[in-house]
Amino acid sequence: MPLYRFDDFELDVDLYRLSRTGEPVAIGPKPFDLLLYLIRHARRIIPKAELIREVWQAEVVSDSSIPTCMTAVRRALGDDPDSPRFIQTVRGRGYRFIGSAVLDSETLIDSDRKFVSSSRPNTLVGRQAEMASLSAGLSQALGGDPQTFLLSGEAGMGKTRLIEEFTHVATAEGSTVLVGRCREEEGAPAFWPWIQILRTHIESGCQETLSSLEPYAAVISQMLPEIRKLFPSVAPLPDVEAEQARFRLLDAITRFLQASAKQRPLALMIDDLHRADTSSLLLLEFLVRDLRSSSILILGAYRDLDILGDTIREQCLTRVARTATVRSIQLKGISRRAVGELVGQPEDAELVSALYEQSAGNPFFLTQLVQLLEIDSAGLSDKSADEWRFSLPTGVRDAISSQLSDLPARTRQALTVAAVIGRDFTPVLLARELGIPIPEVLEQLEPAITARLIEDAQHHPDTHRFSHALLRDVVYDQIPKLERGQHHKQIGEALEALHESDLDNCIAELAFHFAESAGVGDAGKAIAYCIAAGEQAATRLAHENACEHFRSALRLMDFQDVADPRKRCELLIQLGAAEMRIGEREAARQNLLHAANIARKIDA
Repeated sequence: MPLYRFDDFELDVDLYRLSRTGEPVAIGPKPFDLLLYLIRHARRIIPKAELIREVWQAEVVSDSSIPTCMTAVRRALGDDPDSPRFIQTVRGRGYRFIGSAVLDSETLIDSDRKFVSSSRPNTLVGRQAEMASLSAGLSQALGGDPQTFLLSGEAGMGKTRLIEEFTHVATAEGSTVLVGRCREEEGAPAFWPWIQILRTHIESGCQETLSSLEPYAAVISQMLPEIRKLFPSVAPLPDVEAEQARFRLLDAITRFLQASAKQRPLALMIDDLHRADTSSLLLLEFLVRDLRSSSILILGAYRDLDILGDTIREQCLTRVARTATVRSIQLKGISRRAVGELVGQPEDAELVSALYEQSAGNPFFLTQLVQLLEIDSAGLSDKSADEWRFSLPTGVRDAISSQLSDLPARTRQALTVAAVIGRDFTPVLLARELGIPIPEVLEQLEPAITARLIEDAQHHPDTHRFSHALLRDVVYDQIPKLERGQHHKQIGEALEALHESDLDNCIAELAFHFAESAGVGDAGKAIAYCIAAGEQAATRLAHENACEHFRSALRLMDFQDVADPRKRCELLIQLGAAEMRIGEREAARQNLLHAANIARKIDA
C-alpha cells in the first residue's frame, strides 16, 4: 500500500498512521480519511458535497462535521488556516491540498483506463539544480539584496511548474508571494500581470501595506482606479509631459514595493512574459534596474523561442537579462534518469529509452505520452523498445489530440467554447455561452478534470484553466474559422451581459472578442470597443497598448459596409498622438497628414 510524504510528514495508508520525522502524530479515523482524500486529489478544489459523498459516504451530515474534522486535521499538521501550508479553504467552493506530496510506491495504475501515471504526481523531477539556484537567491533577497531570475525554455519544459513549486518555498521562508500571469491570448488590459500583483497585495487589507501605499496612491491609481476608494482625499496630480508621467508611475510602483518589502519580504512571480504587453515589460525593466537594498525577489518566465522575431519583446527581455543583478536559467529537457523517475518505471530501460527519445525530455510531452500508454498491471516489459517507439505519437499535438478524442462529446464541446474564452475561463461565462446551468457545465468538465486537461486556477478560486497553454492551443486550432468567429461574438455578448455595470473592467477583453468576430458580427461594435480600450490604455499611460488598439480599430473599418470618414479622421488623430508619446514620430506624422487630407475632403 502507498505511503505519502509531504514536508516532514508521512501518511501510511496500510498502517493507518500519520507520523512526523518518524514520530506518530495523533489523528482520528475520520480526519485521517479526510486528509488522505485531499492529498489524493491535490491541487483540485474539493467541494463539501464531494467530501460528504466520498469520505463520509452519506447524503446528510451536520453542518459542523466537515469544519470540525478539518480543524482536527489542521491541528495534527500544525497548519494555520489564515496562512496555510497544506490545506487551503476556498470560500464558497471547498478545500484544496496545496502542499507537495510524494507517493512512495512503485507504480500507480488507473484500473479504469489502464494508463501509466506518474508515481510522483506532485513531485518536481529533474529540476534540483534550478531549485537550488532559486533558493540561494531567495536567501540573498531575504537579507536585503534584491534578486531577479529569468526562467526560459520552450513550451512544456516545466517553467510554470517550477514557479509553483518555488512559490511554496518562498512562502515557507516568510515571503509574501504575489503572482501575475500574462494572458496567453489577446484581450488583457495594459499592465495586466502587474495589476494582478498589485491588486492582490493591496486587497490583502494589511494595514502596513496600505500605509506603504498611501504616499503613492494618487499616482498608482492611474493604473488601478479602485485605489481612490481607499484614499478618497488624494489630491489630483499635476499635469506633466507624457514621458514624465510614465516615469512618475513606474517610479511610484517601485517605491511602493520597496516600502512594502520593509514590512515583509516580497517574492514577485510573473509567468508567460513572452505574451506580456510592452508597458508591463517596461515596468519590469524599470523595477529591476532601480531596486536597491530591498528584500525583493523577482522570478519571470517566458518561452525563449516565442520571442524570436518579436522585436519589442525580444529587446526588452534582452535588456533585462543583461542587467548585472539578473540571473538567467534556461530549462532544457530532463535527463533519461529523470524520465524514469517521472513515469515511475526507472527499472524498465527500454520503455524509459523510448519515452526519452520520443519526448526529448520535455516534461509536458512526456506526461501526455504516459497518459496514452495502455498497459496491464503486470508491467511494461512485454514490448520491445522498437514497438514502443512505433506506438507513440510523433509530436505533442498528436498526443494531446489523442487524449482529447477519448473524452465524451459534451466535454469536448465545453472545452471548445472554453478555448475560445482563453486559457483561463469561468464556469459562469461558459454556462452563459453554452446556455446551460452552471452545475451542468461542471458535470461536463469533470472528465477533463479527471484527465488533468483542466484544473482549478491557483489564486483565482472561481476560475478554471487549461493545465497547459498547449492544450488550449490544440483545442482552439481545431475549431473551424467561421465557428470560431461565432463563438467569439457570443462570448463578447455574454461578457456584456455579465458585466453590464462595470464594462471598464473587461473593455480590452470585449475589444478582442468582437474584433475576432468582425467577419460574422458587428464591425461597428468591435471598432467602438477597440477605441475605448485604446483610450483606457492611454489613461493608464500604456501608450504602446493604445497604439495597438487604435490600429486594430482602423483595420476593422474595412469590414464596414458604409465608410465613415469623420470617424476615421478622429481615429487617425488619436493614433498619431499616441505614437508621438512613444517616440514613433514618422508614423505619427504620416497618420496626422492622412487625417488632415480626410478633413479637407469632408469640409469640401
